[in-house]
Amino acid sequence: MREILFITFLCSLNVFADIDFTIEKSFFQDHQIKYDAKELTYNSEYNESSYWFKTKYREFIIGNIVNCLENNCTTYHQRDLDEIYNESQNQFGEKDAQVYFSNVVAGLVISADDSLERQNILSEAKEYMNFNQKIYIGHILGHMMNNHYDHDRDPDGIVSQDEIYRAQRNGYDAGVCRDIAVAQATVLKDLGISETYILAYATAGDGHAMVIAQDPDNKDRIVSLNYGEVRINESPSAQGLSQDSSLADFGISYRIFNADGTPHDRLSTELGYVLNKVLGFDNNLSSPGSKFDGINFSSVDYTKGIFTATAFYSDNASGLNTLGAGVSLRRDTEHLTLNAGATGYHSRKSLKHREFHSQSIGIFGGIEAQLRTGKTDFGFLKNIYADTRLLVSGSMGKGDYSNEKLDENNEIDALDGDYFRSEHHMLASSLYAESNFANMTWRGIVTAHASIMKDDIRNESHHSLHYLGTTIKNQFNTPISDEYTLTLENTLYLKQNGSTMDFNAEVRSGDDLFSFQLGTSRPISGQTGYWTTGHEKETYFKLKANSRDNRFSLGLKIGKTESHGTTYRLESEFRF
Repeated sequence: MREILFITFLCSLNVFADIDFTIEKSFFQDHQIKYDAKELTYNSEYNESSYWFKTKYREFIIGNIVNCLENNCTTYHQRDLDEIYNESQNQFGEKDAQVYFSNVVAGLVISADDSLERQNILSEAKEYMNFNQKIYIGHILGHMMNNHYDHDRDPDGIVSQDEIYRAQRNGYDAGVCRDIAVAQATVLKDLGISETYILAYATAGDGHAMVIAQDPDNKDRIVSLNYGEVRINESPSAQGLSQDSSLADFGISYRIFNADGTPHDRLSTELGYVLNKVLGFDNNLSSPGSKFDGINFSSVDYTKGIFTATAFYSDNASGLNTLGAGVSLRRDTEHLTLNAGATGYHSRKSLKHREFHSQSIGIFGGIEAQLRTGKTDFGFLKNIYADTRLLVSGSMGKGDYSNEKLDENNEIDALDGDYFRSEHHMLASSLYAESNFANMTWRGIVTAHASIMKDDIRNESHHSLHYLGTTIKNQFNTPISDEYTLTLENTLYLKQNGSTMDFNAEVRSGDDLFSFQLGTSRPISGQTGYWTTGHEKETYFKLKANSRDNRFSLGLKIGKTESHGTTYRLESEFRF
């Protein structure tokens, strides 16, 4: 069992009620890398010359298999897969047989007449294949499809998977990243990798779409397929969406699609999450039900009336460092709250386990609005009201990245970058109600989340407002003695294709000097995506104590998850 220690320190300094100094810092032992992408590609490192030599050879072999099938040769045509599998085991030995059998399956997929035949082939083949082989097929097909990238593709319309495979057989160009990603994701889905999605994000110079998949037996093995490039991210949270590849992400938003190209979810990138904090935007609105880990944030805020100026620095566990300064304006009325602002920033990221370095300088801005109705009572329901919240934000700047070592000045030497722009928008509508039963108070909130996304990731011309999920929160408060109050809170996250939950019970002293909480989050049904709170089972315990003058607090959280074992988190807050 791995043990990870999280220590968070929060310090606020208030001078004349105008300046706040805040530090949130996490310290934890270095994460030991468990997985290697080379295991999934049966090859050397992606940017080594030997990798390309072996890949070209394998593409040649698969091409010969396709030609053989086209000519009805006896080697592969109309033979049972179990016969081919057993023959490969006897002839090549286990490891080489895995590559050989996977290449044959790839050839069969390319040669199939339609999607139904491909699905039948993959449905049978998955019984003979482990996770590594399944990713290998997605990897090698991605390489071959990228060889037929259509630079003249019309942005409108859909390039079908049948067309992608016909191009492979007949040697012409078809499809771009989003078309290829749908074809790759469909293969992995048909091979039984249920948590397979398509990720769209902003790169330096353009946007990009690629495939992400979670190992069902190792929840912390998150695989990214950028055409044939395979990378592993070992964070089963929102940070596990980060694309530290030869097409690095620089945006503030991830748009996530199902394997068939239909919308699934939308949330902020890690950079977007940090920039939202700077301007006071609600990350629960920006990334509903999403789990972010290891966010460290420091800021100095000067507030005068509706105006706030902020200088900030963020140093996160993922390796992302960001600093900058911004301004925001907040206005509250009885039925309307507006928060608008902009910030300049510089970000930098380096990975410890392999050569990847990126940096960007940009401007981020946005507006968050909340429109509320008046409150009313209806029978036993009290304080009923509704609201609609809208967040619209965007960023633009210059991004650079490199897969080479840093120079003697610890700077990025070999740069590959361009200008970028990114946008994010979320809409939420909530209904609130309260009620009293004897000595118990109940409060419920139901929130529906939506965003404007493509109807199909492959078609640039058709966008509409898509429902992304619902959050249902129920809270019960009741005194259990003259000195203590019990709070029970349950939150359901209902996503497109599944649901998760978080439940906790908290006992708090009446003078608010002491509280302890026991909780659990876990999946309920279907597939929600590994970035969703409760996607992975977790049990946690929280303890918190406050000083009588409310200037000092100390908290401890102990949690246990399936992939990361036991974790400890210490929180301390000082106010001067």
